[in-house]
Amino acid sequence: MSHRRKTVLIYVLVLVLFVLLTLFYTRPLVTEANNHTMRENTGDTMFNIYVLSWTAHSLETNPLNLFNATLFYPNRYTLAYSDDEFMSSLIALPVLAVTGNGVLAFNFVILMSFVIASFGAYLLVWHLTGDRYAAFAGGVVFGFSTYRLAHITHMQLLSMGFLPLAFLCLHLFTEKRKPVYAFLFSVFSIAVFWSVWSYGFYLVFAVLIYLVILALMKRKRIVAVLRRKASLEERKAAYRWVAFFVASVMLIGVVLAPFILPYLKSQKLNPNFSRDINEVASYSGDVTDFLVAPPQSLVWGKATSLFRPDPYTRGNGSERSLFPGLLPLLLTIGGIVLLSSRGISRRDRFALAFYVTLLLLAGVMCLGVAFYAFGHHSSILMPYKFLYKFFPGFKAIRTPTRIFVLCLLSLAVLSGFGVKWLRSKLNGHLDRVAVAGLLVVILILMVVEILPTGIEMKPMLTKAQFPSVFRWMAGVDGNAPTIVLPVAPYDSKSVNRMDDLAYVSMEPERDYFNTANWKAMVNGYSGYVPVSYKDAVRAEYDFPSRAALRYLRRLKVKYVILESKRYDHGRFASILERVKRKPELVPRYQSDGYYAYELR
Repeated sequence: MSHRRKTVLIYVLVLVLFVLLTLFYTRPLVTEANNHTMRENTGDTMFNIYVLSWTAHSLETNPLNLFNATLFYPNRYTLAYSDDEFMSSLIALPVLAVTGNGVLAFNFVILMSFVIASFGAYLLVWHLTGDRYAAFAGGVVFGFSTYRLAHITHMQLLSMGFLPLAFLCLHLFTEKRKPVYAFLFSVFSIAVFWSVWSYGFYLVFAVLIYLVILALMKRKRIVAVLRRKASLEERKAAYRWVAFFVASVMLIGVVLAPFILPYLKSQKLNPNFSRDINEVASYSGDVTDFLVAPPQSLVWGKATSLFRPDPYTRGNGSERSLFPGLLPLLLTIGGIVLLSSRGISRRDRFALAFYVTLLLLAGVMCLGVAFYAFGHHSSILMPYKFLYKFFPGFKAIRTPTRIFVLCLLSLAVLSGFGVKWLRSKLNGHLDRVAVAGLLVVILILMVVEILPTGIEMKPMLTKAQFPSVFRWMAGVDGNAPTIVLPVAPYDSKSVNRMDDLAYVSMEPERDYFNTANWKAMVNGYSGYVPVSYKDAVRAEYDFPSRAALRYLRRLKVKYVILESKRYDHGRFASILERVKRKPELVPRYQSDGYYAYELR
């Protein structure tokens, strides 16, 4: 068998192993993927299904209208109120095209995120270490970490698999100087931004660190080139490298520009679009968060519960579960020992400098804009404030702890070197078969350590089971601007001037049901709640008053849908009686506790 064929077979085998591990890790997701989703955080799940479905619909009907989603009518660029999730939508596209099932497409993206992340990390660590066992360990650490378990329902945060592929291409371009690797670096960097914008900004942060360390380690050669003391051939090679790298960055900018523009326009139209620093502080990490695993962790869930934060004080548990496991930490120490030893190559020295620096800096950044230790706040000046104030994109990021994804990438690489270090120590004492057997045992233990107790599932309505009024709306002409009542109750004591819990309980479902008709809707659920929705909360509190109807006419709302189960029985009966006395509200459809009226 040729070396190339053997290499391909190994890649296929590794990919199959990661697929099987994904199916076992997410059990029983694959058997219920058609009409179930994970029980936790169903609101974000419904919103994600809406985004995947809307992108597919928009690409089919009017791609230029992608960011003008149907939510939060009459606002424009409403898809930009959260991550556009374009890469995930492309992955979901074949499933949606064949089945039209948004739930199945969502679950497919979740499963694929594990495979892409683990295999991407495998390729990066394999390139850096040249060791298959090390590469598999790196894939397990990055692809199946407790961080991913904590965010198991956050589709966009699971979509981290293109990060290691971007760095793989950057390493290859640095070492081999071939333009194809600069181009591939652009491709995978764009995929990172298309997956989730915050990871794209983290990528830029990490690449800057990469370039600084590269410049420091090659400072003599750079000085020689700048002073024209290097040979002509060396100067040309350096200029070519810089030119191709700059070209790759420009390509990234050109491709992302049409996606960035709607966000900039939204920010201009909505002055409060960025995150307030106090909100960022409330989601900043605590030093003890590095000792906390999510409660679903089979090995570490109960063991780390002592340090688990109270979700009602600051942030929430999923954002502050940053313990990566014991074996990755021990192997990372082994990797640092190996890379610190004498006689290592220049490339390994660079890997040590870069990934250790990235690990430490990203770890500090997880602590955010305010230093917390054991729940107590200190006035220590935190470097994340610099990123928040001066680094592009960071003012749109609410949760600093998500930069832990860079820690995870570093841990994957350094753990891989740790396996290589362990293998070098064992080779002097055991035969080849015994060493391989022991390494397999360690890899199995790594897998066991990161396993969840199991994923709880929740049934989801398919389109055929949606309340019939939303399917009826599909036959209405035009974009038929609609409001579904009630909206969230008004609450003068809330920062948002509405009942936030009621908003989260009702509006995601309406996003989901909107996929049956794609009509413009005053309602909406997203990462940002615009002023228009809050105005509707205030205006429609006493529907169908004269003021409430006047407000709807000003918005040019065409249809009003009343959802009886969201009202107190007595109040709903009173509303129906008042509606009967409003000739401008013409009954059009009634079923399943929903009442649709045309506003004339």
